Parts: sequence; structure tokens; C-alpha cells
Amino acid sequence: METSTNPPSASGVYRWYVSLEGAQALGIDVSQCTRSGENYLVYVGLAKDLRQRLDWHWNDKHTPSSVRSGFVSTLRQTLSALLVGEMVTARERVDQFMRQCMCVEWEVCADYQEREAQLIQEHSLPLNLRGNTHPFLATLKRKRKESRQKSLSLLS
Repeated sequence: METSTNPPSASGVYRWYVSLEGAQALGIDVSQCTRSGENYLVYVGLAKDLRQRLDWHWNDKHTPSSVRSGFVSTLRQTLSALLVGEMVTARERVDQFMRQCMCVEWEVCADYQEREAQLIQEHSLPLNLRGNTHPFLATLKRKRKESRQKSLSLLS
């Protein structure tokens, strides 16, 4: 597992962790989450190209066209919904939150789809949508829906 700031252009899975302070800011209970040092595993994803996907998560711009089309990083959509309640003005707050409260690890693997499914099954992940068994799922879906609606109304 790697944690440097330069992921390879290879397929694999990645794991996002949040600090306890960050979890509290998001309103999520991490008592069921896997702990790594002082951080808690909250989101797992897969990528054909880890460098490209993780760059997207770190640097997505939340442009009006991307917000309208829904082509915004799923993780950033979730963070925007939980921290700000909409995506239009959330970029700076999400950037700051990710720098201060989150870290990412990745694992290069050819069978990345199977590996992601395995990780989702093994862990309680409050920020994943697919395969999520964490009690926060209903709240997450509601907040994301409300955020999308508010974002679209701000763009009209």
C-alpha cells in the first residue's frame, strides 16, 4: 500500500481515510470503521489509472457544467453535500477539508474490480454508495439528493 503523493499510472484500488475531527465535521459515526493510526477508513474506490483518478478526486473544479451533468468526483459530491449542502460554492471548503482531514492509500492490482468488491464487503464504509452497509447510507443518499437539487437551483 502506498501513501506518497505521486500514484502510478496503473490500475488498482484506493482507500480514503478521515481524521476523527473530519468525521465529526461530516456528521459520520466512525465507531464501525476500520482504523489506521489516528484515521478511519470511510471510502474505497477503483481506477484503471490511479494517478488520473486520484488527481480527479483531489483537484476536481466543480464547474457549472460538471455540476449540471453530474460529472463531479463522487467523493467530492459527497463531501460537498455533507460540508456545504451544495456543490456550486463548495470547492474551496472541500479542498481545505481534504488537505486537513483526509489521506489516501492505494494498491496497484490487475484485478481491481474484484479487489474493490472485496474491500467494500470487508469494511463498513460510510461514504461509499455501492455496497454500503454502514448505518449512515440513508442520510448520505438524502443529503446528496438535497445537495444536487440545491446546486442546480443555484445555477439556474
